[in-house]
Amino acid sequence: MTTEQKAKPGSTTSRSAAALVGGISLLLMAILAPIAIFGMLQGVFASGDMATTVNAVMDSGAKLRIAIALLLVVVILDVLVAWALYVVMEPVKRSISLLTAWFRLVYAGIFAVAVSSLLPLPGYHGGSALTNGLSTGQLYLNMMASYHAFENIWNLGLVLFGVHLLLLGYLTLKSVDFPGFLGYLVILSGAGYFVDGVGKILIPDYGLGIAAYTFIGEVLLIVWLFMRAFSGFKGSIEANEVSRT
Repeated sequence: MTTEQKAKPGSTTSRSAAALVGGISLLLMAILAPIAIFGMLQGVFASGDMATTVNAVMDSGAKLRIAIALLLVVVILDVLVAWALYVVMEPVKRSISLLTAWFRLVYAGIFAVAVSSLLPLPGYHGGSALTNGLSTGQLYLNMMASYHAFENIWNLGLVLFGVHLLLLGYLTLKSVDFPGFLGYLVILSGAGYFVDGVGKILIPDYGLGIAAYTFIGEVLLIVWLFMRAFSGFKGSIEANEVSRT
């Protein structure tokens, strides 16, 4: 069995461009998603008090619209990342790279559905028609239903996102263009999301938050994508099953 396959002409350049797109997209997602979810959305629902939450939602129309817009941008960036990582990893093993991309695309679709659950919330701003004839308790239930739908659908998506990272970690391990430890860290990140996603679905009071401690692989992946974008990829693809077994 040969240990080298010649890269297709121009493939190194296209992979470098894809790595740059992937690195920029992941970096933007790492900035925008926390701002939208933790800085804006969760802040509106943080009190846990019925009257305070209702007033916060009714007073936060602009903030909620911005949060939803940012999350929709994240969905678009997820699609770009799925394409970019497919191009970067396709020479390693095309079938698994394609499967990895599809898992991320399906996750992006599920996340888009989750974000759509938030669309009614800005409509409560300033005591609009949505509030007519409803008590504070009814308003609270309606608002929380939208927010919990977002969380529950997103948690379902995180299971698929975890599988995506597990497959991506495998491809990273097999690639000669990324260090072996990065592959293991990406796999660890995927395991964290998978366990958290399943835990939140099955356990009502689940609160481990493993992904908050295993995300380092995602951060380092961004760094290495930028490195590969500017320094390029190797001119040939080695059979890593030989070199790393």
